[in-house]
Amino acid sequence: MQKNSFCLIVCCFIFGSSAQAASDEKVKDCLTLEKVAEFTMEYRQKGGVLSDLYKMDFGSKDRNKIVRLMAEEAFEIPRYQSAKVQQDAIKNFKNDKFLYCLKHLK
Repeated sequence: MQKNSFCLIVCCFIFGSSAQAASDEKVKDCLTLEKVAEFTMEYRQKGGVLSDLYKMDFGSKDRNKIVRLMAEEAFEIPRYQSAKVQQDAIKNFKNDKFLYCLKHLK
């Protein structure tokens, strides 16, 4: 539940200005969030170091915050050795975030 609350807060924070937008804008916003989820989980599965993400600049304070929060969630999931299981973890993580965004972004 806490993870889903985080995602809702992030969605509102990032996309609050588009909350009244048409359905295609909602999908576009959720696709953006999905890409962030994919990036962070892929980074995690490839053996990236969480603290290194805190040193990176993603172009704005808002983007930095979103990537860092998403990375914290990704790093709660184990790093798998098998390439197939890693890809499954990435796919599941991004699907979960995309679906949650679609359901909760108004």
